[in-house]
Amino acid sequence: MAYETGIVRTPDPLAGPIFVESLTNELEGRILAKLQDIETRGGATHCIESGWLDTEVNNARIKK
Repeated sequence: MAYETGIVRTPDPLAGPIFVESLTNELEGRILAKLQDIETRGGATHCIESGWLDTEVNNARIKK
């Protein structure tokens, strides 16, 4: 998780709460956006049954 958030690129990430809080806010926003996307596609069950969720997970693996 440290690598994915970019915290390892900061010399002293815990020196101040501003950096950690900004990462938390960014992560929260991305999570909420993804949950909203799932809802607009018919919910988690539909996303699993249609194969969309599996495709999203595989695409994320390829990206990294």
